[in-house]
Amino acid sequence: MDRHRRERPPQQCTGAISEIILHPSDPNVAYVGALGNTWGESTDRGVYKTTDGGKTWSKILYVDEKTGVADLVMDPANPNKLFAAMWEHRRWPWFFNSGGPGSGLYVTWDGGANWKRYTADDGMPEGDLGRIGLDVSRSSPNVVYALVEAKQSVLLRSDDAGHSWDTVNETDGIANRPFYYGQLRVDPENENRVYNVAGSVTLSEDGGRSFRPFSGYPQSVHVDHHAWWINPHDGRLIINGNDGGVYISYDRGGSWTFVHTLPLAQFYHINVDMDTPFNVYGGLQDNGSWMGPSSVWENGGIRFYHWAEVGFGDGFATLSDPNNPRYGYGMSQGGNIFRFDKETGERKNIRPVHPDGVFLRFNWNAGIAIDPFDGCVFYGSQFVHKTCDMGHSWTIISPDLTTNDPEKQNQLESGGLTYDVTNAENHTTIITIAPSPVEQGVIWVGTDDGNVQVTRDGGATWSNVVGRARGVPDNTYVTHVEPSKFDGGTALQQHALRLPRDELRPLVDQPRYGRDRRIHLRARDRAGPGEREPVVPRHRVRHVRVARRRQQLVPLRPRPGSVPPPGANRAPAGPRPGRRLARAGGVRAR
Repeated sequence: MDRHRRERPPQQCTGAISEIILHPSDPNVAYVGALGNTWGESTDRGVYKTTDGGKTWSKILYVDEKTGVADLVMDPANPNKLFAAMWEHRRWPWFFNSGGPGSGLYVTWDGGANWKRYTADDGMPEGDLGRIGLDVSRSSPNVVYALVEAKQSVLLRSDDAGHSWDTVNETDGIANRPFYYGQLRVDPENENRVYNVAGSVTLSEDGGRSFRPFSGYPQSVHVDHHAWWINPHDGRLIINGNDGGVYISYDRGGSWTFVHTLPLAQFYHINVDMDTPFNVYGGLQDNGSWMGPSSVWENGGIRFYHWAEVGFGDGFATLSDPNNPRYGYGMSQGGNIFRFDKETGERKNIRPVHPDGVFLRFNWNAGIAIDPFDGCVFYGSQFVHKTCDMGHSWTIISPDLTTNDPEKQNQLESGGLTYDVTNAENHTTIITIAPSPVEQGVIWVGTDDGNVQVTRDGGATWSNVVGRARGVPDNTYVTHVEPSKFDGGTALQQHALRLPRDELRPLVDQPRYGRDRRIHLRARDRAGPGEREPVVPRHRVRHVRVARRRQQLVPLRPRPGSVPPPGANRAPAGPRPGRRLARAGGVRAR
């Protein structure tokens, strides 16, 4: 976000932008609050300003490489006066830390030429601070609010335009999961009407001194709110962006209209069954597990009511039981696997336990697969669990297949100033399981800490073959393993490669478990300035597929079914949806 940006390699970028503020009367002036890269340290963060319509940018507030802008607000009565909430934070796959000496609240009265940092003498909490949420009243600009994460988080209010601050609320939970939420909004017509926007929305009508559940908040509105816009000229009009989509209220929250025309859903995984027409199964980010038909034999095509929710929570892989299509399996975060009955709607938790009481480490998005030969289910913690009776009993068929690094197993202490333990930082876990479709007993496993393990005897013995993948650094996240449709000893490994500036890149390799030659495949792009290695695409790749014809990868769209090639121990043939595929050398973003 500075004037030299175009001269830098393309992987060097600002990262997350928390706020963009336009000058109310000068279209050439704008401010940007850059949170920066959550996963690494960078100088590309802070408050930026342009005075020529975005042609050039100047960094007008910067603290350090760990600290970015969590919030940025402008005084509605004075466009040269801005408040900036600076936030020191860092995330790793196995830990999160919010807070530090870089966090603080700043104010400028001259458009960013000079800044003042507030201290405890001005009313700030003592000690390190974390994330801060801000808003200024439009009806009374002297009233400013700051929701401050600290050892004891507080809601501050200033009645003198930010010259001093008073604590008006220090109730436990006043800053609910500040790493994930942390927003305040003031009604433009009433400086004492304040919305605390978090997992649920609470409302204060006494200037923040007390909050209650938002009275106009119906159960039909999804939870986890991250965007809350109020019409500056009419407080009755509110637009709410949350994990379920976008909702609009025209009566200050008395009723809500869901916006059906925005395709905002995020599927983690997609699967199909063998019905005719076949059904599609998938889990949605924070919106349950679902199934629906691939086509319907009636006028009007597929409608909303053709889809059925088969599980709650964050939805991940959802699979149909190949032995009894009445049943299926779904999962939510932290290893919570369940069996569902399509006819009765029954759902039964079948999460495995360790017979000796060992703590099981399940990833947020744990690995799961069904054996193509007998329909048994494999499920991954740090071990591979197996059930052949629909989850009534489980056996462990592997040792710990991860690095078992204790330094990456402190997820119960994650969060920094505010504990945030949700299973999202569970690490040294299995995230992909892939039984071979052509050789029974061959099972491939990938872990989030870089191991690729394979067994050829159904789990009696295992070998770590990640070393056969050339050019892959140690401990690289293995996002997916795809077994060959022709050779049980060959599989595609897909890694999420984290570069020195903490940018994720996909990397695809194809090793064998035997002594045969290895084929190294890497998605390529033009090299950036000064780079020696070929550059892989700058979008994330979640899955690759092996075609039923050799030398082909990556499915794009369904097409009529095909029959698998002959093989000594191949799975039983049967009708299945086929896939249109791209030729080798092309990797498609998912």
